[in-house]
Amino acid sequence: MDNSKILEELFENDFATRELNLPGTIKIIVRTIDVESQESLEEALANLRDADITNRQFLQAYALELAARTLVSWGKFKPKEDVESAKEFLRKKSVNFIDKIVKEQTQLEKDVRAALNIEDIDKTFFPEEKAPQEQH
Repeated sequence: MDNSKILEELFENDFATRELNLPGTIKIIVRTIDVESQESLEEALANLRDADITNRQFLQAYALELAARTLVSWGKFKPKEDVESAKEFLRKKSVNFIDKIVKEQTQLEKDVRAALNIEDIDKTFFPEEKAPQEQH
């Protein structure tokens, strides 16, 4: 996806999307995460941090939570506004599909940052401080 398409989607929809490239007829579309979804994702993960689970279980829960918040469509399935309907749908899918969704969604976020020149913006607002020169 080129930068102009990313920026166009961001300005028109407040999010950018990406279609996953999978063999076969399944068409899966993910989107960038919004602030509200990011906050609810962090709340869900905060509850898991105190639970007695393995690192693998935590990562699987993270993947499911992120995928549920960023899934636009999976074939004919389009999640309702609530995250629970998406999670219920995704729980029945292969872990490998969920991993693919997370990988593509993460790459989409990186591509959006690049399109917006986030690094250049960071340099403007957070310039690197030069080390003070030694006094003689």
